[in-house]
Amino acid sequence: MNLTEAKAALTDKNTPENQAAFVEAFAALVNTNQEVYVPIQREAGRIRQMFAGHHGEIYAAMYSSYDAAVDANQTFGRLEITKLIDLIFATPRIAGILVDPGKDEVPVTRRAIHENTVCKDPRLEKRSWGTGIPKYEKSDLMVIEELMDSAMDIAAQAAIENGFELVDSCSSPAYLPNYILKKDGELYYVVVEAAIAPGLPQLSEQKKKSILENADKVGAHCLYAPVALGSRDEARFKAGLALTGDEYMVSFAGFLPLL
Repeated sequence: MNLTEAKAALTDKNTPENQAAFVEAFAALVNTNQEVYVPIQREAGRIRQMFAGHHGEIYAAMYSSYDAAVDANQTFGRLEITKLIDLIFATPRIAGILVDPGKDEVPVTRRAIHENTVCKDPRLEKRSWGTGIPKYEKSDLMVIEELMDSAMDIAAQAAIENGFELVDSCSSPAYLPNYILKKDGELYYVVVEAAIAPGLPQLSEQKKKSILENADKVGAHCLYAPVALGSRDEARFKAGLALTGDEYMVSFAGFLPLL
């Protein structure tokens, strides 16, 4: 099954089997370094690659096929997919690749690329920082999007272990809810927040009011998932220093009801 077929099946019915088939097709595209179609804009004789927003996050955009690019009525060019991924991995705040933006779009996160293809994100690779506060660059610090990505993974694992079905998700701190879950026929809206230990997430009254109002419109329950990540190194933990590739301890008390 190629990427176009796998995407069509996934958008028609979002099942674990179709999700797996899409990931497999996407990985095959990356692992053979095929050319893909990307939206571009021509300005003053220069070509600029276009990005796309999805649930409050910024993604590099690509089309699943030539036909999809033509249907988008957008100027486009061809690019080896590994070059597109290199751009993503070099820019911490880009969330991944958005396949077919604007038309049954499917996001592929940078973590999914890292875990399922031959392309490895250097910011997700383990690094040896030694003990204490090391010499580091500003670019070595984790950004909020990366902290949220880790917090989302922790919350998702807990949700699955507690019998929830994952319906939809978005790791943007500015987007609510971050997870939509189902269990025993009931709908749940989940707010996930991340902090660097020893600090703890603090849900603002404004966010709480917003999620409760949105959930009430569809009869959903509200849950809060606060996650704190702290370096296993004592000095870095006390300093609240979050470096890419460091080893972390997790503080997560589970899903707390919002009333």
